[in-house]
Amino acid sequence: MENLNHQQALYADSRLLVFFQREEITEIPLDQQLTLLSQDIRRFAAGAEQADAITMLLLRVNETPAEVEAR
Repeated sequence: MENLNHQQALYADSRLLVFFQREEITEIPLDQQLTLLSQDIRRFAAGAEQADAITMLLLRVNETPAEVEAR
């Protein structure tokens, strides 16, 4: 993430992780997650000028880490 707010703070990976760790986010379809993420980024930026394009892609993996390790 490289989106800045007016204080020149980045929407950092740690903020992205917190966003996706919320239970209400993980329970909804990916297209709705993207919409909510976009809204969260815009709130964070608080009207600061966008410096670059924003591209987002979400993937859902249907395997647990234990299933992957068992291969």
